[in-house]
Parts: sequence; C-alpha cells; structure tokens
Amino acid sequence: MYICLDLETTGIDPSHDRIIEVAAVKFDDSGKILDRFVTLVNPGFALPQAITVITGITDSDLKDAPQWQDVKEKVVAFIKGELPIVGHNVSFDRDFLNNHGVATPQATYDTVELARMFFLDEPSYALEILAKNLPLPHRPSHRAMDDVMTTVDLFLLILKKISALEPAVMKQLSGILARTEWPTKRLFLSTAKDFSHIADTAGFAKVSAKKKMAGQLDISQLLQNTIVETQESFELSKLPHDKKTLVAVGTRRSMLERLDNATAIFEPEFYLSRSRFDQLINQPSLSSAEASFAVKITLWLAKTKIGVRQELALGQDEYRLWDHVCALDITDESFFRDALVMTKNASVILCHHAFLISEIFSQISPEHIIVEDALALEDNITQTLTIRVGEEDFTHDKLTEEQKNRIGILFGLIGMYYSKNTDPMYKSDVVIDNTMKFTEDGGKILSMLENLDIDCDALRNLKKIFELASDIDRWVVYVSGYTGSMRLFAVPLGVDEPLCETVLSASGKHTISFIDSALSISGDLSFFKNVIGLDDRFTSHRTPFSLSNLTLDIPSDIPGPNTNGYFSKYIEILKKSMDEFGGATLVLLQTKKALEATYLRLMPEANARSMHLLAQGLSGGRGKVIELFATDPGTTMLIGLQSLLELIEPIEDDLKCVLFQKIPFDFSTNPLFKMRPQRYRNGFEEYTVPRALLRFKKILAELNRGGARKIIILDRRLLERDYARGFLNEIMA
Repeated sequence: MYICLDLETTGIDPSHDRIIEVAAVKFDDSGKILDRFVTLVNPGFALPQAITVITGITDSDLKDAPQWQDVKEKVVAFIKGELPIVGHNVSFDRDFLNNHGVATPQATYDTVELARMFFLDEPSYALEILAKNLPLPHRPSHRAMDDVMTTVDLFLLILKKISALEPAVMKQLSGILARTEWPTKRLFLSTAKDFSHIADTAGFAKVSAKKKMAGQLDISQLLQNTIVETQESFELSKLPHDKKTLVAVGTRRSMLERLDNATAIFEPEFYLSRSRFDQLINQPSLSSAEASFAVKITLWLAKTKIGVRQELALGQDEYRLWDHVCALDITDESFFRDALVMTKNASVILCHHAFLISEIFSQISPEHIIVEDALALEDNITQTLTIRVGEEDFTHDKLTEEQKNRIGILFGLIGMYYSKNTDPMYKSDVVIDNTMKFTEDGGKILSMLENLDIDCDALRNLKKIFELASDIDRWVVYVSGYTGSMRLFAVPLGVDEPLCETVLSASGKHTISFIDSALSISGDLSFFKNVIGLDDRFTSHRTPFSLSNLTLDIPSDIPGPNTNGYFSKYIEILKKSMDEFGGATLVLLQTKKALEATYLRLMPEANARSMHLLAQGLSGGRGKVIELFATDPGTTMLIGLQSLLELIEPIEDDLKCVLFQKIPFDFSTNPLFKMRPQRYRNGFEEYTVPRALLRFKKILAELNRGGARKIIILDRRLLERDYARGFLNEIMA
C-alpha cells in the first residue's frame, strides 16, 4: 500500500508560504483507492493573484475553510505509519508538511525522478504533459485531488515498467541498490511481477526531424571557402560520398535528428565511459543521489546504441555526477572511442560547433567543413570555453569534513566580497580583476585559495578562474550571487583566437563554409567576419532575403520602451490581438518582471474572451507551456521570454501572430556584454547593434518558414534610430 498526496500552496517557500489545499489517497498495487482525504485550508490572508490564476482557488473559496491548526491533526492521522508517500516532486510537499509541523515517513517515491528514468525525451516532466503524452486515465488541473489521481496513474505505470525489467538488468540494479540507503530502492527490490492490468506505453527517444527551409541550395557553393547567407537548405544525402565532409551544427540535439544520413561525433565528455561508470557503482557505498543516477544510467544502457548524454533526461544536480562517468579522452574504453572509429570510413560526419575547437578535431581530417547555424557560432564557442564553479560543485567530490569546512569558509569570503561590491537592489554581477588583491577581502580569498590543496576538478577550475582574472584583454571574470549562492565565471571576450588556432589555421587542408539565414545587414558581412576572425580568402554568396509569409507591423503611436504610457498602450495592442486572432498568438518579452505583469494584467481579458493564457515560468517551464499551447492553439495566447524561441518548432505552423516587445539586445548588466564592445572603437555601433539586429533577422527568417502570419514589433526604436534604417529597409522590402 501507498499514500499519494498533493498540496496547493500560496507560494514555493515552505518557511514563509502557507498550505491552501491538501488531498491524499491510500491505494494498493492494483490501483484500488482504499481511503481518501481532501480539504481546503484558510491561510489567514488574501491569496496572491498569481496563485488564484494558477490554481483557480479564490479567497471566497477559502473564506469558510478551516485554518491549518484545525486540519493538522487530521493530516497527521491520515499519513501516520510506515506507508511510503508518493508524489510528483514529492520533496515540495514533504518540505511544506514538515514546516507545518507534520512529520512524513522516511520512504518517499518521487514520480518526477522515476519518470525521468523510464520515459526519456519527454519535452517536460510536468504532470500535465506526462498525462497527455503517455497517456494516463486522469488529467491534472492544479487542484490537489485531480493531481493526486493522475500521480497514482503515473506511479502504477512506473510499477509495470519496473516489473518488466529484464533479469540481467535487475541483477545489476540489485548490486547497485545493495550499496545504498536510497529510500526508493525498496520500490525496485519489492515490486511484484504481475501488473498486466496496467496499460503500457513506450518511453524511449522520440526524435523528429527538423522542418527544412524552403528551396535547395547548390551543394558546390558549400565546398569552398565561403560565407553563404541564404534561407535555402541543403540535404546531407547530396554531399559527395568520395570526400569526407564535417558538418558542424548549432545544437547537439539536432545531431540526433539526422543520423539517417550521417555519422555523429560528439566531444568526449558527452559520452558515457563504461569503466568510469563501473568505478562509480562499485564504490563501497553510494549516496541517494549517486544511486538514483546509477539506476537511471543502468536502465538507459540497456537501450542506447551510441551512449551520448543527449538521450538522457538528467536532473539539474545530475550533470555534476555525469562529470564523474563521462569519457575523458581517446584512451578511454567508452562509446566515444567506438564513435571515433566510425568516423574513419564515414563520408558525412555531424558535430557540434564546440567540436571545432576540441583536441579531437585534428583526428577527423575532413576535406570540407560546413558550419551550419553560423550566427550561433560565437555563443556556442563562448559557452564551451566558459569556466564556471560554485560551492555546490564540490559536493560530489569525496572531501573530508575539514576540507568541506575550508571550502565553505572560502565561499563565505567570496560572498562577503560580492556583497560589498554589488548593487544591493539588483544583485548585479561583480567583475574580478587585478585590483581585487589590493582589497582586504580579496587578499584573504587569494591567500586561502593559494593554501588549499585538494585534488579535485572544482578547485583546479576555481584556481584557473582567478588566474584568468589578470588577463583582462582576453577574459572577463566575475562572481554572480543573484540566486543566493556564489558562482564564479571566466568567459572569453572573443572567439576568433581559439577558432584560428584550430579550424581556421589549417589553410589548404580543408575548405570551410559558413551558412545561415542571417549573417549580414544590408549586405554588409563585416560584423560576422570580425567576430569569427575571417580573412579575405573567404568569398560570399547571398540569396535574396524574403519575409514573404510575414505581415510586419511596427506601431508608430506606441511610446518608447520604459517611458510613461508604454505599458498601457502595449496592453491595448495585446487586447486587440486577442480580438483579431482569438488565440494562436505568441508574445515574446525581455524580462521575467514584464512577463508576470503582462500575464496578470491579461488574465481577466483572456477569461472574458474564453481564451487560454499561458506564461513561461508561471504556467510551467518552456517544454510544458509549448506542449500545453499545442493542445488547443486556436484559443491560446502564450507569453514567454526570448529563450522560448529555441523550442517553438512544434507549434510554428499554429501561430497566426507573434508579438515582440523589444529588439533582442543583450543585457548590458551582463559583464560579458559590457566588456566585449570595449574591444571595438565604437562598441555600440560595431558590436551591440549588429549583433541584436542579426539575431532578430534570423528569428524573422525562421518564422517565415511556416504559413502566413502577422508580426507585431512594439519597439519604435526601429522607426527612429539611425542604426535601424538599413535593417528596416531590408526586412520590410
């Protein structure tokens, strides 16, 4: 028997927020409900508007509900005993109950954790999305009892998955579970073998090919040193079979989507090392986090053929564990070495942009290199070279208590330095350079760091970051404390040097072409060439830029961003869009603050029009809101941040209208985008502006691939600023 429970609360902080609804059921392995408990709870204050929007619970619903002190003992009586508690993200419910004076049993089974093991490649592990995709009999609604019944369905399905495991897999799992106190091990070791009454479903790697751009590009144009700006595509199958061609792409996920026509090679750290994984699971004891991770990897190993991390659904903390089991180099007996062997006889090889600056690149020896998504090359190389370290990165290393204390003191000193130098209102990042050593706190940090002698990668990376702080011409080093914990970053100011040291230096050994839909502004390629470090030997080829499927509207009567009257006019335009399209609309904003304000202001308008309103972060993560939008696009408006564009392909054809609040400039508060423009004579005009306009041009080109739709740009700077004239002429042509 089990208990499944769910809470609705006034927020996400168990020490501050209050419980407003409790639902729980007792059930057995067959799914029979043996007992149930549900009640609303009066928190003693008015609900935040966002909570009413999300849950549908109103202040009037809670007016006559009992207060927590009148409910607490009933909750205790229902869950007392040794029955394990099942929940979707159960730690959230457990922490709230514990902070409200209700002790929970030691054994808790988290269906999020378990779903990530058995149902790989889901766009989101939110309960609504799993219920939609698996499918499950019940549907959640952000009301506690509906969510409980859906979680029971999901848990029973997972039980069947466990019961169906092959004996060889179960034998290996038993060896892992014998070395841990992970509470969920009981579920694996005790699950019965007969769950034939539960509906089954597939749960591994649903990969769909990306939609192609219109037209087909002449392949010969890509087999020379050239920059190709085009909205046309090319097929991997059309590349020559008698010459080795390396195609570098912007996302590793897209590599998995194209394996039918090419061999893929990832960087070593993205492959599992069998020997390093064996070392992990054969330790005398495993922590709960290590055991959960090891079970996930073991289940995946029974299915994977290529052994790359992109096939897995890792939780945030599991990426640090992956660092302990990934391949290190070619000498490692791993999936990586197998993949490298496959490239020897392959004519078309896929890699990520980052592979171009890896040590392994020289072993491929291609005759031609084609860099797709070329505009993203700067960001991808920057991301690859960035070194980042936080105190949490030391948690999975086997440190003594004394070493842990010293690391804690070190990060405490870093926190003090951050607090004294940041803007307390905005918690801005603090740049670290040579002047740090002349301050009292900085001197203490550097002295303690010098005297720390711990054999772990996190400390080596931390020392490297402080070393790079003196190289202000090539690196920007800063500490960020926005989330409350200190993290340090060393970020390269340019990517031209590392590219010249690898892929661009081998002049004559191979051709290299760069292709994307947006690389120039009014035909000028100088920004892209300067950023990447391209010389005059690169010719250029451009096809006419067309946004024929888009109707562009830039309202001239809207006030400038961040001025009086802007927000009310902006909301008025969104309301008109609701009336015109009735849904099928995407609104893209720059900040979370603007997103929340827009969502709360528009929710009554959406309700009055019988429309659905979704907001990234408030209605769920990126994957979840995309899936929810796809359920009923015709009556749904989706509000998101610019990052949502990376995932909109599944709903691209459903969009009738896309509204942009602002041109997507980088935030100048980010130390990288504050320092990078300083490498230019006029950084704003030569770097900041063309970078923003090219990103926007590419976004519009990608939106043009679908059917006819309207684009509304709520930023009058495009009409007024000198820097936008050429760009505006190009996109409006």
